[in-house]
Amino acid sequence: MSVSPGQIKEGSSATYTITADQPVSQDTIVAYAMSGRAQLGTDYTLSTSPGQITIAAGQTTAAITLNAITDGVKEKAETAIMTLQPGSGYSFGGGGGKKTKKVKNPSATLTISD
Repeated sequence: MSVSPGQIKEGSSATYTITADQPVSQDTIVAYAMSGRAQLGTDYTLSTSPGQITIAAGQTTAAITLNAITDGVKEKAETAIMTLQPGSGYSFGGGGGKKTKKVKNPSATLTISD
């Protein structure tokens, strides 16, 4: 998993990309959680329903766009951390096996500044 760019200003966007080690044979739903000081709905919105993203059959990646909200409040930089959660049909790191795809780097951190 990665995020690009790693730092944005309010009113800008960044993309989290979830990457499997090989193309998935069927649609694979990957669960994730958001944490950090930035709050969903107050500091940012996401391009998909929060909590899960699907890597489509035959693909190795899925992307979620984070749009930072311009709130007009002067504040310190805030982080939005996406962390992949355990689930069916995928694993993290080694030991994937034939039916379980390995998802790389289970978290990525974005910094949002004024």
